[in-house]
Amino acid sequence: MLNVIIFGKPGSGKGTQAAMIKDKYGLIHISTGDVFRKNTSEGTELGNLAKQYMSKGELVPDKITIAMLESEIKSFMPCNGFILDGFPRTILQAESLDKLLVNLNLKIDLVIALDTSVSMDAEDVAPSRLKKAKFEIVLSFGSEHIASEQFDNCFRVYFGHHGDEGAMKSDIILPTPLYTEKNGIFVNIEGRPQEAKKCHNPIGSAKEEWSIIKKLSDEFSFVFEPNTFEQLRSELLKKHTKLSSFNEILSNDNASPIITDIEFEDCKTQYPINNFYMSDIISKNSVTMVKCVEEIISTPSLLEKSA
Repeated sequence: MLNVIIFGKPGSGKGTQAAMIKDKYGLIHISTGDVFRKNTSEGTELGNLAKQYMSKGELVPDKITIAMLESEIKSFMPCNGFILDGFPRTILQAESLDKLLVNLNLKIDLVIALDTSVSMDAEDVAPSRLKKAKFEIVLSFGSEHIASEQFDNCFRVYFGHHGDEGAMKSDIILPTPLYTEKNGIFVNIEGRPQEAKKCHNPIGSAKEEWSIIKKLSDEFSFVFEPNTFEQLRSELLKKHTKLSSFNEILSNDNASPIITDIEFEDCKTQYPINNFYMSDIISKNSVTMVKCVEEIISTPSLLEKSA
């Protein structure tokens, strides 16, 4: 049985990754959002209790959330395992989850942290809220914020290409290529899928992430069907056809309508990131970038011009 927790900030792709993991390993995908919607729409006792708080704009108490989660897990047992998406979010939820798993004779086998953020404080990252939870293995895909103390007793595996704090505190480091060293599809800030082709081969023993997962699947006897990058991309585009529309802005069928009749008066917007020049691990390891940023930040006039 394999039980997984996946977390990441909104937009990090955890829902997409959770769905792929579910399909590959035959797990039950449990999203707290889906569980809430199911209970409220079906008018269950817990759903009606939650509605009372939601109708007043209040947060649903953790004990109701935990009770919904317990009921959902029990309804699928026995099974191959679960992947929890969006839970736990607080220390109390993590502690309650730990007690629930003990009562059900279950344990969390794997935690996946998706770090797509820039300059996040440690307290903003979901793992910092799981101090009481117990994990055995943590896979970190380039996350430099995964070095928190709550993972000191875990076996940590780091996938990445620069030596950050997360790598320094990991038990195993599996080197992966830079984005310039591998083919891929990226979605830019406008929502346009863009195809990137590698300009040179990976240095040293670096291997692409998918090929490492493939090797692990062979060793641990779990199913990972693609044998080549071409097969992997083909499977991806079958499930996410819109990604093949390179340079076209993706449409969101579930998006809220755009409001155009808003007027702003005497308002000042402020970018939440003060130092966006060094918002990723590559620029942070650049000697040239470090010197440039030091000069820009220490010279207010230059900082104003760059804003």
